[in-house]
Amino acid sequence: MARLKKHLGRYVDPRTDFGWKFYFGREDNKILLIEFLNSLFHGEKIISDLRYKPVEHDGDYEEMRRVVFDLHCIGSEW
Repeated sequence: MARLKKHLGRYVDPRTDFGWKFYFGREDNKILLIEFLNSLFHGEKIISDLRYKPVEHDGDYEEMRRVVFDLHCIGSEW
C-alpha cells in the first residue's frame, strides 16, 4: 500500500520522447496508437493494424539529433 501511495499523483507526459514511447511504443499499447492515429485522420484514412519496426537512429551530428520511430501501418477501406 505504501508503494501505491508513493506513485499516486504522478504521470508520464506524452509530449516527451519517453512519454510517447511509454504510451504508444509498445506492442501492448498498439490499440491506443491505432485509435489515436485514426482520430487524427477524422475518417479520411483508417488504420486497421500496425507493426513496429525496431529502428531508431540518432543523427550523425549534434544538430541532427533526433529519434526516428518506424511503423508499418495497414489500412482498411470504408
